[in-house]
Amino acid sequence: MKNTVLAPAVLASAILACVGCGAQANSRATLEELKAAMGARSTTPGDREANTQLAVRVVEEGALENLRRDEVIDAIGRGNPCSVRPACAERGYEDDDWIYDIGDDPTAPSIVVGFDTSGRVSRSTYITH
Repeated sequence: MKNTVLAPAVLASAILACVGCGAQANSRATLEELKAAMGARSTTPGDREANTQLAVRVVEEGALENLRRDEVIDAIGRGNPCSVRPACAERGYEDDDWIYDIGDDPTAPSIVVGFDTSGRVSRSTYITH
């Protein structure tokens, strides 16, 4: 009798664990795609549109949320300090937060990553030009 009572609870835990792992796997894949796009040339309007959609997806999925600075570096590299880009301050980010351009053209979209006092990503925003 105990096994039938415990089985649904164990099954529910396993399902919840799998859901969490799936989200992490999706975030990892999205961040790998982001890293590749940041290093790629953007030569056509289609490239720019794909990069914009990627920036939106990274932010909306929360792919960077709660990562530590070192985990962000491992996943996509170190960003440029927000102190060098007025777009960061205009959106309420601090000088030591990071900004990333996706693609190499001047109209490339950007992602701004804000860290909390413990060094974890607390928010992110995409910017289109």
